[in-house]
Amino acid sequence: MTDRQTVSTVTTAVTGMAACTRILSRELQTTARTLQVLEEQHRIRAEGGADIGEQVSMALRALLNAGQALQVANVHLREAGGALGVMDDQLEDVSVTR
Repeated sequence: MTDRQTVSTVTTAVTGMAACTRILSRELQTTARTLQVLEEQHRIRAEGGADIGEQVSMALRALLNAGQALQVANVHLREAGGALGVMDDQLEDVSVTR
C-alpha cells in the first residue's frame, strides 16, 4: 500500500466518523425532545404511578451532554479530515515498506 492509499483510507475513516457523530448528535437531540414532551405530558410514570421526574431530568441532561460532546467531536473530526485531505494532495505515490 502506498502512503497516499494509507492516507486516503484514514481520510475515509475520519470522514465516516464525522458523519456518524453529526447524525448521532441530531438523533440524541430528537430523543431528548421526545423524552421532554412525554414528561411534560405526564406520560412517564414508574410502576405504581410514582413520579420519576428526577430520573427523567438526569436522562435529559445526560442526552444533551452526550449530544454536545458529539458536536465537539464532529468539529475535530472535520478538522482532521481537512488536514488529511491537504496531506494527501502533497504526498508522493511511494510504496510503504515495513
